[in-house]
Amino acid sequence: MSLAPYYRKLVGGNVRLPKTQLRPGHVVSFKYSTGKVSQAPSSKRVPRLVFILNTKDSRTGSRLIHGVSLEHIPWGQFRTFMKKVLVEDTLTLIKRRYEIRGPFDEILERPLTYYQNYIKGGILNWDCYRTYEFRGINNLKLWALDYKTLFPSSHQQSRSQLINNQDDIRLIQSETRVLNEVMNMKTNRHINDNRYRKLILDRFGTVDNFSNAVEDIENYIDKTNEK
Repeated sequence: MSLAPYYRKLVGGNVRLPKTQLRPGHVVSFKYSTGKVSQAPSSKRVPRLVFILNTKDSRTGSRLIHGVSLEHIPWGQFRTFMKKVLVEDTLTLIKRRYEIRGPFDEILERPLTYYQNYIKGGILNWDCYRTYEFRGINNLKLWALDYKTLFPSSHQQSRSQLINNQDDIRLIQSETRVLNEVMNMKTNRHINDNRYRKLILDRFGTVDNFSNAVEDIENYIDKTNEK
């Protein structure tokens, strides 16, 4: 199966990502070798793309990363599957944008629940579920997919919060650092959605005020980048 449909949907470029910062909902490429399994020669020209599901499995004594190998599932099937856990509220969509993650529910952070409720009854029909040894992952890069077709065309507000082909992931990371400074939050600290919502509303009062602040930060970073 070809990765071409997914590569056509990549937006915003890519950035290198430390392995310790892998999160469920990330789309990444990497080289893989554990001494037992190495990357196939044919895939060196087109790196694998993996949608990350679980980063904390250490039951075997060797940390494992669980994910969906996108070259083994058609885009249409993957899109249908992920619609089941789509989020649409503005604040969470902005949070996902800054995390460079897909617009999906926080259930992805609960891998066992997600596996039992969604994976077992759906995506396992395709030979796309993979585990990778943490130590074997190298040259890790973070990408973003264009997820706008997961939302109806009438949901323009939701679509507007997604990373698109006008964006640059590097600049989004700069926006994130500015917002974290405003909020006095550590850049690499994970905050769950409920806690994040409380922090944002305590600081800005309303989601609309927060959205306006986000737009101001984006404009500031764009102007700074032009200099």
